[in-house]
Amino acid sequence: MKAFCLAIVLVVSMGARDASPPPAVVNVVAVHATNENRSQRHVDPAVEKVRSSISDIAEFDTFRPITDETVSAPFAQNTRVVLTPKYALFITPLGTGPRGQVRFSIVVQQPPKAGQSEPVNAISTTVLMPPDKPFRLRGLRWQGGELVVIVTLRR
Repeated sequence: MKAFCLAIVLVVSMGARDASPPPAVVNVVAVHATNENRSQRHVDPAVEKVRSSISDIAEFDTFRPITDETVSAPFAQNTRVVLTPKYALFITPLGTGPRGQVRFSIVVQQPPKAGQSEPVNAISTTVLMPPDKPFRLRGLRWQGGELVVIVTLRR
């Protein structure tokens, strides 16, 4: 009987170890930042929810929405979010941390350059992201301005 109970405990504990966490729910917002020489800064109402993530960007005066998508990202799998015809974001949950944090691999790719066959990684980073704290990516040129990407882990 003791051996049978021990076998059950071992099977249950091995199963719990192999179980992956539920998919991470992530919101991805892409904003087009441009300079239109406005006398006052203009933030489109559709990007109001990420205003705090773009409030310190001083070189642009106009902010318009491009993408606002919430995705369920399974652990150890790439989840693709199309940002623009030029850029796609790939987010991969890698593991969990304390207080609900999730470690992500985040890659923004653009199509292959002339004469190449592989897409170009415009940004590639790993981040330990707490829930409901936006993570901002910058530096992506887009139609005379910049594509600003805000990624937020949802609870």
